[in-house]
Amino acid sequence: MAVHLREKSKKLPNGLNMLNGAYEKVIKAMNARPGENSGEHLDKYLKLIVSINFYIDYERKFQGNLEALKQYDKKELFAISGRNFYKNDVILTPGMSLKLVKEQDNEFDKDAIAVYAQDEKVGYVANKEYTKFELTSSASELQDKIGDTALRCYLFYLDRYADIQFSIGKIIK
Repeated sequence: MAVHLREKSKKLPNGLNMLNGAYEKVIKAMNARPGENSGEHLDKYLKLIVSINFYIDYERKFQGNLEALKQYDKKELFAISGRNFYKNDVILTPGMSLKLVKEQDNEFDKDAIAVYAQDEKVGYVANKEYTKFELTSSASELQDKIGDTALRCYLFYLDRYADIQFSIGKIIK
């Protein structure tokens, strides 16, 4: 990946400001419609409003989750990577128990920590800058903080379009 996600997340504009601006422009355009024959365009404006409202809700959720992450110490959080490699029926839900298992014999990463949910492997604690979120710890950073196995919990899926997509877990003390 040419640009690290960390760099991308710092460059993303405030989506709520942009969406609210678009919403105001559509309302202004609707109010400026000339005469009776403009009803045919009203449907297009209403579809735009529905779409903008969807993205406003989406952006508010992202901003809320981001603020929630900032309330934790980075040492308490980790991102789960590799979810797409594990095809199972496990759907991660907030508060779900996770089991972290160190894999010292992992051929790709000596600091690998597998993540299990409902006794199924669902991925690994992210250990590369391009796979972890900036407000979370890497597997290497967690190595000395957990035993060979440890119980943790799933917080939520943090996503913002294609630029930010992370499953976030929390260390339970």
